[in-house]
Amino acid sequence: MRWDNRAGDDHGQRPHHQQVRPHVRRPAGREQPADQGHHSVSKSLFEKPTRRSEPDVVLDFSDGGVVVIEAKLFSPNERKPESYAGWSKYLDHSAFRDPESARATGFYQLVRNWRIGTELAGKRPFTLVNLAPEFVGDERAGLARLRLALRTSRERRFVLRRWNALLSGLVVPDWFSDYARRRGLPVTPSYPAF
Repeated sequence: MRWDNRAGDDHGQRPHHQQVRPHVRRPAGREQPADQGHHSVSKSLFEKPTRRSEPDVVLDFSDGGVVVIEAKLFSPNERKPESYAGWSKYLDHSAFRDPESARATGFYQLVRNWRIGTELAGKRPFTLVNLAPEFVGDERAGLARLRLALRTSRERRFVLRRWNALLSGLVVPDWFSDYARRRGLPVTPSYPAF
């Protein structure tokens, strides 16, 4: 793996060791098993090859289950009107207690990720994590309604996590603390106890 500044937000100004976007090259046709599973699910949902859903992070722990993370930093969760044609592709009773209530929340990206994650997990445990700086007001109420519409269980979970909860207490190098501070991430430098 090499670190690459393809996001372009620093225009290559930082030294190479401070580049923060991972980029992994694979030979054509040599997809990893998780990629193959995601593409199979995408095909089964009749997503166009050029317009596939792409969760921010997919962690596959084999028999331990699947975790999908939808990470938000500067943009809100994507919402679409109930009349949007794409909803029908993802809403079905195997993954949703109440598909119409899920549609009514407008949280299209989370609905897509829930459906994809449940399909990827199969009978294994699955968790969808919505990671954001904070959840307030109407968004928090809408996410609570979405949780009720999802077919959750002890093995199928939808959780909200704030960036500061995830990042607090991490031991991070100074360059990463500086990078995070410039982008508004709540990272406080933490040092290992000796």
